[in-house]
Amino acid sequence: MSEIDKVVVDILEQLATKQSIISYKNLADRAGIVSPGKIYKITKILENLIIEDHINNRPLLSALVVGRGGLPGRGFFQLCKKINRYFGPDTGPQATVFHELEKKLVYNSKKL
Repeated sequence: MSEIDKVVVDILEQLATKQSIISYKNLADRAGIVSPGKIYKITKILENLIIEDHINNRPLLSALVVGRGGLPGRGFFQLCKKINRYFGPDTGPQATVFHELEKKLVYNSKKL
């Protein structure tokens, strides 16, 4: 895990203890990721984190990162489908429920 990956994980773990979420842009800014390609760079870090969390049977910290509509981007749901963690559409009520469940798992894991 690179230093920037560790910074991102630290930020997300702090948010989890506060039961908060963050936008892609704000996370990139707080992590010190600069343009060009700021959102692309943070997205790649989050995708790697999803895979790492899934492999290690942990809640998905990346679920705390959302776009303008209050949900993660489509790539979050597509990757979750690829790793057989989610089986629904990229948008809509089923995606919202899955996202809420993942957030609760993250929040509950930080209460222990």
